[in-house]
Amino acid sequence: MCTKTRKSTFFQDWSGRQIPDSDLVSLLGNHNVVLTAHQAFFTKEAVDKIISTTLENLRDFANGMTGFNHPNNCIPVAKK
Repeated sequence: MCTKTRKSTFFQDWSGRQIPDSDLVSLLGNHNVVLTAHQAFFTKEAVDKIISTTLENLRDFANGMTGFNHPNNCIPVAKK
C-alpha cells in the first residue's frame, strides 16, 4: 500500500461507507488479524534521538542559528 493510499484510507471515518482497498478489506475480514497503530517512534533509540536532536536544536537556537541559517530548517524554498 503506497503512502498516498494509506493517508486517504487511515485518516478518515469509514462508518457507513465501503473501504476501497480490497486487500485491507480482506485482512480486516479475518478473525485472526489485529490492526494496530505503528509505534516504532516510541523505541528507546527513537526517543533518545528525539531528545538529542531537540537539545542540539535548542543549543543552535541559543547561538543564533535559526530559520534559513539552521541546518535542520523546515522552511520551504520558493520555486523560481
